[in-house]
Amino acid sequence: MNKNLNIDEIIHPEDKAALESLQGIPGFETALKWFMKHYSEQSLHGINMGRKLRLGNQQIPNLYQLLPPVCSKLGIKEPEFYLELSPGPNAYTFGDTRAFITVTSGLVQNFELPEIVPVLAHECGHIICRHVLYHTLGRMVFGGIKSLVPLPAAVTGAKTTTASATCTASGAGSTCAPG
Repeated sequence: MNKNLNIDEIIHPEDKAALESLQGIPGFETALKWFMKHYSEQSLHGINMGRKLRLGNQQIPNLYQLLPPVCSKLGIKEPEFYLELSPGPNAYTFGDTRAFITVTSGLVQNFELPEIVPVLAHECGHIICRHVLYHTLGRMVFGGIKSLVPLPAAVTGAKTTTASATCTASGAGSTCAPG
Protein backbone atom coordinates (compact mmCIF):
# COMPACT_ATOMS: atom_id res chain seq x y z
CA MET A 1 0.00 0.00 0.00
CA ASN A 2 2.66 2.53 1.00
CA LYS A 3 5.76 2.75 -1.14
CA ASN A 4 7.64 5.31 0.91
CA LEU A 5 6.24 5.05 4.43
CA ASN A 6 6.49 2.04 6.68
CA ILE A 7 3.32 2.29 8.74
CA ASP A 8 4.96 0.35 11.57
CA GLU A 9 7.30 3.31 12.09
CA ILE A 10 4.47 5.69 12.96
CA ILE A 11 1.58 3.61 14.31
CA HIS A 12 0.94 3.96 18.02
CA PRO A 13 1.11 0.54 19.78
CA GLU A 14 -2.41 0.88 21.24
CA ASP A 15 -3.76 1.92 17.85
CA LYS A 16 -2.11 -1.09 16.21
CA ALA A 17 -3.48 -3.49 18.84
CA ALA A 18 -7.00 -2.10 18.53
CA LEU A 19 -6.97 -2.26 14.73
CA GLU A 20 -5.64 -5.84 14.75
CA SER A 21 -8.32 -6.86 17.24
CA LEU A 22 -11.09 -5.40 15.08
CA GLN A 23 -9.66 -7.02 11.96
CA GLY A 24 -9.87 -10.37 13.76
CA ILE A 25 -13.67 -10.25 13.97
CA PRO A 26 -14.98 -12.52 11.16
CA GLY A 27 -16.93 -10.59 8.52
CA PHE A 28 -16.63 -7.30 10.36
CA GLU A 29 -14.60 -5.40 7.79
CA THR A 30 -16.69 -6.58 4.84
CA ALA A 31 -19.97 -5.66 6.51
CA LEU A 32 -18.76 -2.27 7.67
CA LYS A 33 -17.28 -1.40 4.26
CA TRP A 34 -20.61 -2.29 2.64
CA PHE A 35 -22.50 -0.09 5.11
CA MET A 36 -20.14 2.85 4.64
CA LYS A 37 -20.11 2.60 0.85
CA HIS A 38 -23.89 2.46 0.51
CA TYR A 39 -24.91 4.85 3.26
CA SER A 40 -22.29 7.07 4.88
CA GLU A 41 -19.92 7.66 1.96
CA GLN A 42 -22.66 8.04 -0.63
CA SER A 43 -24.56 10.55 1.52
CA LEU A 44 -21.47 12.54 2.44
CA HIS A 45 -20.32 12.69 -1.18
CA GLY A 46 -23.61 14.35 -2.09
CA ILE A 47 -23.30 16.76 0.81
CA ASN A 48 -19.70 17.57 -0.16
CA MET A 49 -20.66 18.30 -3.75
CA GLY A 50 -23.58 20.50 -2.68
CA ARG A 51 -22.05 22.44 0.21
CA LYS A 52 -18.30 22.53 -0.34
CA LEU A 53 -15.86 23.49 -3.05
CA ARG A 54 -13.99 20.54 -4.52
CA LEU A 55 -10.39 21.55 -4.97
CA GLY A 56 -8.34 20.74 -8.04
CA ASN A 57 -6.03 22.27 -10.63
CA GLN A 58 -8.85 24.62 -11.66
CA GLN A 59 -10.20 25.38 -8.17
CA ILE A 60 -7.75 27.09 -5.80
CA PRO A 61 -4.76 25.30 -7.36
CA ASN A 62 -2.20 26.67 -4.87
CA LEU A 63 -4.05 24.89 -2.04
CA TYR A 64 -4.89 21.77 -4.06
CA GLN A 65 -1.27 21.29 -5.18
CA LEU A 66 -0.21 20.67 -1.58
CA LEU A 67 -2.02 17.31 -1.51
CA PRO A 68 -0.49 15.24 -4.39
CA PRO A 69 3.10 15.33 -3.03
CA VAL A 70 1.85 14.30 0.43
CA CYS A 71 -0.07 11.36 -1.05
CA SER A 72 2.93 10.37 -3.14
CA LYS A 73 5.27 10.47 -0.13
CA LEU A 74 2.84 8.45 1.99
CA GLY A 75 2.08 6.05 -0.87
CA ILE A 76 -1.71 6.46 -0.94
CA LYS A 77 -4.27 7.16 -3.63
CA GLU A 78 -5.20 10.82 -3.65
CA PRO A 79 -8.50 11.39 -1.84
CA GLU A 80 -11.08 13.93 -2.93
CA PHE A 81 -10.17 17.33 -1.46
CA TYR A 82 -12.73 19.93 -0.35
CA LEU A 83 -12.83 23.43 1.11
CA GLU A 84 -15.59 24.15 3.62
CA LEU A 85 -16.56 27.71 4.46
CA SER A 86 -16.18 27.78 8.21
CA PRO A 87 -14.27 30.28 10.36
CA GLY A 88 -12.75 27.70 12.70
CA PRO A 89 -9.38 26.29 11.62
CA ASN A 90 -9.94 22.58 11.10
CA ALA A 91 -9.42 19.62 8.79
CA TYR A 92 -10.99 16.17 8.76
CA THR A 93 -11.26 13.03 6.70
CA PHE A 94 -13.96 10.48 6.08
CA GLY A 95 -14.45 7.44 3.90
CA ASP A 96 -12.74 4.19 3.13
CA THR A 97 -13.79 3.22 -0.38
CA ARG A 98 -14.17 6.88 -1.37
CA ALA A 99 -12.02 8.85 1.04
CA PHE A 100 -12.01 12.62 1.20
CA ILE A 101 -10.26 15.37 3.11
CA THR A 102 -11.89 18.66 4.01
CA VAL A 103 -10.10 21.78 5.18
CA THR A 104 -11.93 24.82 6.44
CA SER A 105 -11.53 28.38 5.23
CA GLY A 106 -10.47 29.24 8.80
CA LEU A 107 -7.48 26.89 8.46
CA VAL A 108 -6.50 28.40 5.12
CA GLN A 109 -6.86 31.97 6.43
CA ASN A 110 -4.91 31.38 9.63
CA PHE A 111 -2.01 29.29 8.35
CA GLU A 112 0.60 29.69 5.64
CA LEU A 113 0.40 27.08 2.87
CA PRO A 114 3.56 25.23 4.02
CA GLU A 115 1.98 24.90 7.48
CA ILE A 116 -1.02 23.13 5.95
CA VAL A 117 1.12 20.32 4.50
CA PRO A 118 1.52 18.42 7.82
CA VAL A 119 -2.20 18.91 8.48
CA LEU A 120 -2.97 17.18 5.17
CA ALA A 121 -0.44 14.46 5.98
CA HIS A 122 -2.10 13.97 9.37
CA GLU A 123 -5.45 13.43 7.65
CA CYS A 124 -3.80 11.07 5.17
CA GLY A 125 -2.44 9.16 8.18
CA HIS A 126 -6.03 8.46 9.20
CA ILE A 127 -6.68 7.16 5.68
CA ILE A 128 -3.56 4.93 5.72
CA CYS A 129 -4.61 3.33 9.00
CA ARG A 130 -8.25 3.12 7.98
CA HIS A 131 -9.30 4.91 11.15
CA VAL A 132 -12.57 6.08 9.61
CA LEU A 133 -13.66 2.52 8.92
CA TYR A 134 -12.85 1.33 12.42
CA HIS A 135 -14.04 4.43 14.23
CA THR A 136 -17.38 4.13 12.46
CA LEU A 137 -17.80 0.78 14.19
CA GLY A 138 -16.75 2.35 17.47
CA ARG A 139 -19.34 5.08 17.17
CA MET A 140 -22.05 2.59 16.20
CA VAL A 141 -21.22 -0.07 18.74
CA PHE A 142 -20.05 1.95 21.69
CA GLY A 143 -22.57 4.71 21.07
CA GLY A 144 -25.60 2.66 22.05
CA ILE A 145 -25.74 -0.75 20.42
CA LYS A 146 -23.58 -2.22 23.20
CA SER A 147 -26.42 -1.70 25.67
CA LEU A 148 -28.72 -3.84 23.51
CA VAL A 149 -26.59 -6.92 22.90
CA PRO A 150 -23.69 -8.63 24.65
CA LEU A 151 -20.45 -7.97 22.80
CA PRO A 152 -17.63 -10.46 22.18
CA ALA A 153 -14.41 -9.77 24.04
CA ALA A 154 -12.67 -9.00 20.72
CA VAL A 155 -14.95 -6.00 20.25
CA THR A 156 -14.89 -4.69 23.80
CA GLY A 157 -11.11 -4.99 23.89
CA ALA A 158 -10.72 -3.27 20.53
CA LYS A 159 -12.12 0.15 21.25
CA THR A 160 -9.63 2.33 19.39
CA THR A 161 -8.84 5.39 21.42
CA THR A 162 -8.96 8.71 19.70
CA ALA A 163 -5.68 9.64 21.36
CA SER A 164 -3.71 6.70 19.96
CA ALA A 165 -5.23 7.14 16.49
CA THR A 166 -4.33 10.83 16.63
CA CYS A 167 -0.75 9.96 17.63
CA THR A 168 -0.50 7.64 14.64
CA ALA A 169 -1.90 10.23 12.23
CA SER A 170 0.40 12.86 13.70
CA GLY A 171 3.32 10.58 12.92
CA ALA A 172 2.30 10.69 9.26
CA GLY A 173 1.95 14.46 9.56
CA SER A 174 5.47 14.84 10.89
CA THR A 175 6.91 12.93 7.93
CA CYS A 176 5.70 15.70 5.62
CA ALA A 177 6.41 18.73 7.82
CA PRO A 178 8.54 21.39 6.16
CA GLY A 179 12.15 21.66 7.24
